[in-house]
Amino acid sequence: MFDSLRPPTRSGDDSEHLLRACCPLLCSAAQWSVQRARLLPLFSKRVLPVGTDLIHAGDRAPLVVLLTGRAESSSNKSIYGPGDVLGYDSWLFDVPAPATVTTTAASTTVLLLPRSRWRHVHALATPASHLRQVRVLAAAIGADDTWAGVRPSALWLHRTTAPARDRPPCVVVVLHGAALVGSKTLEPGVITVVSAAPHFTTGSVWIELGTADVDKLLGAGAAQQYLAARGPEVSLADPGQTSVLAPPTLEDFELLDVLGYGSFGQVSLARDLRSNGLCALKIVPKSAIPNVKFAHQAVRERQVLATVQHPFVARYVASFQDDWNLYLAAEFVQGGELWHRLYDCPTTAMGLDEADVVFYAANIVLALQALHARRVVYRDLKLENLLLDTRGYLKLIDMGFALPLAPDDTRAHTVCGTPEYMAPELVAGTAYDHTVDYWALGTLLYELLMGASLFGRPDDTPARTFARITAVRSTGLPLHPDFASRASPALQSFVLALLAAEPARRLGSAADAVLAHAVFVDVDWTALLERRLDPPYVPPVTNPTDTRHFCADVSCDDDDWPSDGRRRSAVLSVLQDF
Repeated sequence: MFDSLRPPTRSGDDSEHLLRACCPLLCSAAQWSVQRARLLPLFSKRVLPVGTDLIHAGDRAPLVVLLTGRAESSSNKSIYGPGDVLGYDSWLFDVPAPATVTTTAASTTVLLLPRSRWRHVHALATPASHLRQVRVLAAAIGADDTWAGVRPSALWLHRTTAPARDRPPCVVVVLHGAALVGSKTLEPGVITVVSAAPHFTTGSVWIELGTADVDKLLGAGAAQQYLAARGPEVSLADPGQTSVLAPPTLEDFELLDVLGYGSFGQVSLARDLRSNGLCALKIVPKSAIPNVKFAHQAVRERQVLATVQHPFVARYVASFQDDWNLYLAAEFVQGGELWHRLYDCPTTAMGLDEADVVFYAANIVLALQALHARRVVYRDLKLENLLLDTRGYLKLIDMGFALPLAPDDTRAHTVCGTPEYMAPELVAGTAYDHTVDYWALGTLLYELLMGASLFGRPDDTPARTFARITAVRSTGLPLHPDFASRASPALQSFVLALLAAEPARRLGSAADAVLAHAVFVDVDWTALLERRLDPPYVPPVTNPTDTRHFCADVSCDDDDWPSDGRRRSAVLSVLQDF
């Protein structure tokens, strides 16, 4: 009906109405600044006389945005005015319009998105858009015969971004983002029966059904039969996972090689004799834990690693202790540190290509969001704490500085971290929140691109590093002159937004803003989370026990027990929770 219209010049007054029409149908509000230039040419502007049919009942309607004038529905006599959007459900669910809508004012100005643009619009719709989420939902229904007769619009009513508090779900469909139950990742776009409430990453969208909802959609009594037939496809105690076995002892592990040393102990490649699987076994002598503060840190590390399970966080395997040591077993991530990828490879000594940097940034962002969704501030993001797996994806390791915030607390106060990655508020000793992790991400991405630390210098001291970080508020960032030529405008914008000195202005202070940034416009987040992308670099390994990417050439001191007997007893008391 309106397919032949040509895009006219638009006034600034149209912007708010267009935003309302496009968000969240075609993209999220946070993505509008990026998508706007692509979507605006698809709309046409028209001034129409009284009595013009904007939408015909039974037709697949155009998307109509009223700018001026009035229109009326033939079915329920609803009146529409400036700012109203017509044809939304017809576009969203690809169904005929239920009623005719006709202009009633002498002159009505509208913006139109004709149905001839259907394929073009679908290609531009972002993963966060309603249009893309409905496609995911429709595919899920089409792949499950039990739900074949249920309309997507009926399930769409159960779409949510917040878990139900009154009852656990029994059926979940992830539409956007990621979810975990125990150690298993829920597959997006699949109708899944669960036996425990999933953990969703920040920004996720999903369908959540209880037993009463299933009965209503499939018929009275259908829930019991359906759940019995399908069983819990994902349960909290996932069979075959080492983490749910009985607590082990050291005799259950065969130590194969030393991977490295830390401040308080060593990490060894070990074989779990119960499952024949490999793991990285961290061994911390109790004599090396100097006080109660570090004892609490050891307990927190185990708790965080066991709680936060994500494809880009090293998987927790087990923890135990004996009279001499603490033992923490985690996934063996075989490809070595990202630090070595940058500094030990001749082709990358001057920095990585931008595409590589963006890929790694996307990995890290998803890992950080998994922590932040659990109210955990990581506080030690650096190249050495990011390992490459055998496929080239990153895994975040070492939760020693990770801090879970109390439910009634939004900020932390303890000063810790690696000097060159610490945010100004950390250096200043003031209260801080999760945005310190995004500052660290900014410094890390700069280092990956430029092949040199932003704030650290060879043979430097922490005091000098802290002075450079503190000076950012007054003199700005000490950027290398080549940064502007090495980074695209989008990557420059991303890094600089992460490195905002004021936490409230830093990218990451607002939910979803990081994923929506223009630097990630070509990232398929679902494919990334499902590990269906091709990483830029695959570490060479010859067999499952190949440790060529690790260098254990420094040993740690085995300090004596604290001489104060009461202090030693206090440490042992805390370690009972390990």
